[in-house]
Amino acid sequence: AIVPALITHSKKSKINSIAFGILPSQIQPSDAHFNAFSSVGLCLSKNFSPLVLLDRDNLESFVGINLNGLIIKGNAVINFIFELIKQKKSFVEEISELTRTFNIKSYTVLIAAGASLGIYGSLEHILSAILLRPLLRFNFSNSSITYVIIRIPIKLKKILSKNTIELLIANWLKDKVNLKSLQVSEPLYVDSNGDRIDLAVFIGGFDLKEIFSLQKKKIESVKNNAFKKSLIKKEEWEAITKELN
Repeated sequence: AIVPALITHSKKSKINSIAFGILPSQIQPSDAHFNAFSSVGLCLSKNFSPLVLLDRDNLESFVGINLNGLIIKGNAVINFIFELIKQKKSFVEEISELTRTFNIKSYTVLIAAGASLGIYGSLEHILSAILLRPLLRFNFSNSSITYVIIRIPIKLKKILSKNTIELLIANWLKDKVNLKSLQVSEPLYVDSNGDRIDLAVFIGGFDLKEIFSLQKKKIESVKNNAFKKSLIKKEEWEAITKELN
């Protein structure tokens, strides 16, 4: 419930911002799912900041390696994503512009953490691998917007220039999604003796109905109780659910 209040303040102050929402684990109680459902629906119905959705179960099962060779999982994955965003200073402004241009409000992110180019053999193989470990269960084929942050050792700059990366990703996406926009930010080149690549592919435009259909059933009793106690009005709930149907 804090997230809508914070990004409302950012919007009133005319500050570009982005919000992250972590959907509860399937084993969490129904009130946690109700709070998540309501917060996401409210953010989207009010045309707040771009919202990046992640799933707690997928987050906990993800295992990666950072550039220092240390294992990252769970909440450390969030820190990894924030670190990439922090280094790409224009990210929030650029993703906000995509949101306004294409009226895409929600995103998720596919990541590769410390993926060895030597082991995978190519950037295309790394991209294919990230589809096998999504941080949100969603229909990739329904996506239409892609924004990419990539961090690579500077010694790979000759074989992985920005133009080369754009072409590789565009070819990889072809026939997979109905693409309206692909934006690859200027690569973050780092001084490293290894060949590990960090990648964050922000995806938008997918259908939310499939994601929230199970959650909607899970929260039915909590919703009815909220109505009974007049904690939420019918028109408010309709506005929330409209964005998630």
